[in-house]
Amino acid sequence: MQSRHESSNAPAALLPHTEENPFYVNVKYLLDPHYREGDAATTPFLYTTELTSCVGIGLIYREGETVKKLGLYHSATEHIGCEDDYIRAAIHSPFERNMGVNQKNLIRALYRFFYAIKDIRGVTLIIHSNNGPEKDSHARNDDSYRDVVRFVQRVLRVMGHGKLPKENFLYSCHSPAFGVMNDGSFFAVSRPEHEKLAQKIAHYVAEELLTQPGKLKPLRGKSIFVGGHKKKRSTLDSHMLQTIREAESCERTWVEVCHWLNDQVKVLREKKPKEAAKYDRIRFMLQLLDDANMYLWYNLADGKPFRP
Repeated sequence: MQSRHESSNAPAALLPHTEENPFYVNVKYLLDPHYREGDAATTPFLYTTELTSCVGIGLIYREGETVKKLGLYHSATEHIGCEDDYIRAAIHSPFERNMGVNQKNLIRALYRFFYAIKDIRGVTLIIHSNNGPEKDSHARNDDSYRDVVRFVQRVLRVMGHGKLPKENFLYSCHSPAFGVMNDGSFFAVSRPEHEKLAQKIAHYVAEELLTQPGKLKPLRGKSIFVGGHKKKRSTLDSHMLQTIREAESCERTWVEVCHWLNDQVKVLREKKPKEAAKYDRIRFMLQLLDDANMYLWYNLADGKPFRP
């Protein structure tokens, strides 16, 4: 092992996000629970990245037609895609015994999500796995899916619940980035889906801009119509909303618009960090596109230079 005083020409390792993104399940830390949940009224989505041989587990709870709660778990080893005899034995044995840290994390996550839910039939559980065949991957031919379903049902039984109906389990596959949204949908990031996902994120950004309380000095800002009423918004907010409307009218792509929005917030943070603080939630929303390499593909398209 190299001492701290020795020099090295090797590139520095990538560091985890220095700030905690409330929408992101970070798996950089071994002892982190690798789970996050949120009230759907204040949490537009939850996402994670770097799903390789791991399994992502998304949870969506509805009361009637209304989504009430979101949860997202990023497994480390409880999927059975790897040939680990200990993990196989642990999953197939009573989970009260011989469970490693990661299995305990999944149990904790399931307990947290289901604890206050009386009717679990309102829960949809999405299992995202990259362990099935590269082509024609399906829940039927992915061992990880079956093992997670079995594990979840066992935890629910110990909690005193009945079985979660088979139709409440959904399958997603073959993407390193995965997430759930408060409209009841889920996503696995792939290039053909970039525009669709960027559109949703832009709409969340617009909603955030329109609901932010605005206290502007006299003769500052611009008046815009919101819900048939005039509201005053800062020049930057108005510009952002106008740019989003340009994507609605097909003048720009959605990824391009999100890239531009991200740049505006980045510049504001450099020049006016205090003022930029009110855009933190928007910045964290837009970070999804960066973490999923959508900005990278945008910059590389048509010979555009890469901008880290």
